[in-house]
Amino acid sequence: MTHRNLEIKVRFTRDELQALDKKVKKTGMSREGYVRTLCTGKTPVELPPAGHLPRVGG
Repeated sequence: MTHRNLEIKVRFTRDELQALDKKVKKTGMSREGYVRTLCTGKTPVELPPAGHLPRVGG
């Protein structure tokens, strides 16, 4: 298990933080998880729309 005990402090304007939170909400991730995903060079995946059922069996 990874122990995350180091932290950084980042300052945002209100608009920047609102934009970040809007993107984070679309993924269902925590803010921290979202930023860690970006730092690894990956693109966070948005959740499917509410009520969307995946197709099974093509």
